[in-house]
Amino acid sequence: MTIVAGVASVVAGSVARGLNAAAARVDDFRRTLVLPRAATPAAAIPATAELGVPGLAPFVTPATDFYRIDTALQVPSVDAASWKLRITAWSSRRSRSRSRSCSPSRSRST
Repeated sequence: MTIVAGVASVVAGSVARGLNAAAARVDDFRRTLVLPRAATPAAAIPATAELGVPGLAPFVTPATDFYRIDTALQVPSVDAASWKLRITAWSSRRSRSRSRSCSPSRSRST
């Protein structure tokens, strides 16, 4: 029984180490990522942008009222080199996008 517990501990430790290494790679990528500026910046939301419907949440949530609930033990991390976005629904032309381009790839259209 002790051997089984020891083996299980080693396996669990190895899995945790691998997950932490993947998270570190994602953190490194995030630090080096520079997003392009918007070609046309969005207009500011006017302070009067409310619908006036009783019980409806405000259009803009103040930072003091914003909260985040995590149910995962570890925040998911995605390897940017292998990440793909495929748009297929409600489109006359299918396209794919990769994280390094942040825009549809014309050469990969299907």
